[in-house]
Amino acid sequence: MSDDGKYHGEHTVTFSQTSWTERLRKFPPYLPREIPLFATVVISFWGVAKVLSQLGGEALSLKNLAAPAFVTAFVVAVYKAIQKFRAYVPESLASESKATQSIFRKGKCGWQFALALQMLKERIESYDRTLVRVESGAYFVYPKHLDNSEYIDWLKERPTSPRL
Repeated sequence: MSDDGKYHGEHTVTFSQTSWTERLRKFPPYLPREIPLFATVVISFWGVAKVLSQLGGEALSLKNLAAPAFVTAFVVAVYKAIQKFRAYVPESLASESKATQSIFRKGKCGWQFALALQMLKERIESYDRTLVRVESGAYFVYPKHLDNSEYIDWLKERPTSPRL
């Protein structure tokens, strides 16, 4: 602070973005998580093919069966890994809005500032809605404590609902 009571300072702001190569480098750790899915698809494909070949009365060779089974399983596992990769948000953003999570995922230039602005807007809007309610006349009503006889009278005055 200076003598006149005002803050004087210099700040540096750096904008960053997540490039496609950085995203590509973050993807491979998701593939090993899909090994159980890969194995399940291969076994299922193999089993269905064997049943169908027995019903058709033909014998499938290992060469004709293995390649389609492994390719199908690989495609399914990669697809599932891509889905999980695209849906990932850090635990700290898991309770935030879809708009906030989308800003994080896209990682465009200056995404940190856009993320902070979006989170700030959401919190301010929440408080603004509360203030509008207060301004429009909403207020807290203190509970009314009734003694036993007043409570029974109050119960008698309540409308009854027919039993279904």
